[in-house]
Amino acid sequence: MTTFETIIEERERGLLYKDGRLIEWLTPGRHRRRAWRAEWRLVRINISEGYSEHTPELERMMPEGSGQIVSIKAHRWAVRTVDERPVRVLEPGRYILWQLRAEGRAWVFDTQGLLVTMPDTFAELFGSRLSGQVIAESQRGILMSEGKAVAWLEPGLHRFWKV
Repeated sequence: MTTFETIIEERERGLLYKDGRLIEWLTPGRHRRRAWRAEWRLVRINISEGYSEHTPELERMMPEGSGQIVSIKAHRWAVRTVDERPVRVLEPGRYILWQLRAEGRAWVFDTQGLLVTMPDTFAELFGSRLSGQVIAESQRGILMSEGKAVAWLEPGLHRFWKV
């Protein structure tokens, strides 16, 4: 007989596999399972990160109301917030946004737009993927794209995608 034993911390959830098949969603606490000649595998999910890559088996096992499935389409990026605090940039793909013990959402931005408006705390997460230009109070700017004027820029900080 083989035994599986683990402790799932408060900030974690677990996916328990037996002989290669996903069999159980584990919540915080001590877990112990026994079976004849079983091969056990545990995948830990850190819900404090606020998201996980989407898989169909994870979607089937997660309890109702524990997460929201989102798709970030091509030419878009999102900022994942947890309790109104930005935590991560999500590139195109499918994700599960965990809703356990925290409020969160994904703020989606179209990278094909010329100008982008976002809070400074979001922009910090994007790092070198964004550039910025400050227009002084005594100046005005004209945004050009492919030789054509596309926007009049007033004083302030203006951000642009570098993609």
